[in-house]
Amino acid sequence: MNPAVISALISTSSGDLRRAITYLQSAARLSSATEPPTPILPEDIQEIAGVVPDNVVRKFAQTLGVDVPVNGRGDEDVEMGGTTPSNTTAVLRGFDLIRSTVRSLVREGYSASQILTQVCFP
Repeated sequence: MNPAVISALISTSSGDLRRAITYLQSAARLSSATEPPTPILPEDIQEIAGVVPDNVVRKFAQTLGVDVPVNGRGDEDVEMGGTTPSNTTAVLRGFDLIRSTVRSLVREGYSASQILTQVCFP
């Protein structure tokens, strides 16, 4: 198994072995449900555990000006906030950038309390 998956299991389960086993069993079922079976990724574990993916938390923390160390692969392909609608080229800054980013996170369905927990207690 990929070491990043093991790291995701440890962090999402908070060291609870029973919870980690449950997450891994669920991920294995989902993985084997496709033809051919897909590898289990850290993002799969995070989704099953109900935590916000590391790359989303990292991007939000950067918007706030906070450096958050996270486990996992560190994909940087998340687009949140940062610019106004596509008909203008102005770049948002300060409060407007944060508000735009929060709105984007809410539209994506992420839990605000979960994001704050992950930013404050990485």
